[in-house]
Amino acid sequence: MALLPKEFPTEQQVQANYNYFDTVMGVGYVIFYPAIAYSDATTTTRFLTTDASYVSDSANFRVIASADIDFDATVEKPLRIAAQEAFINWRQSTGSGGSASVTWSIIHVDTNSVETVLGTVVGDTTGASAVEKKGVKVTLTEKTFRKGEKLRVSANIVIGGGNGEVPFDPSGGKASNDAEGRSVTSQAKIQIPIIIPI
Repeated sequence: MALLPKEFPTEQQVQANYNYFDTVMGVGYVIFYPAIAYSDATTTTRFLTTDASYVSDSANFRVIASADIDFDATVEKPLRIAAQEAFINWRQSTGSGGSASVTWSIIHVDTNSVETVLGTVVGDTTGASAVEKKGVKVTLTEKTFRKGEKLRVSANIVIGGGNGEVPFDPSGGKASNDAEGRSVTSQAKIQIPIIIPI
């Protein structure tokens, strides 16, 4: 596995690595997990981590109302997002009369907080009384990130009927069963194509 030198440190200072290399596309893929934590007794922090063992805060890992939320990772050294497909998986759950859907955006944020959307994809809707694992892919625009800039994953969540949820727990430890009895974890996963600038 090729080493990326600390491209995406989070609060835990995780060192990112290629999780796998796509020999057809000629790019490495890094897997990021949206996570939620308390940064103090009252403030919720949302961020991207490469640590699949990280456990999100038990009181805050689920989004149960419509919201547009961001998960960020700050770049420490220049890197380039490849003009290839990113892949996103997550869980949506609903109760009686509920619905849930997510629109995802991959965003470059410069040091002046100016956002450039590199790709957006709309996930389909989960109907009432269901647990589903979702998967989408989105073609990204190539973009170089400089030190101090941010990779942002934005999740525009729509919960209908007041009865739905989308969890964000990298460890995936909070599972539910779908209609076929299969365990569907609480992990959301974003696979980003990355090229190291030469």
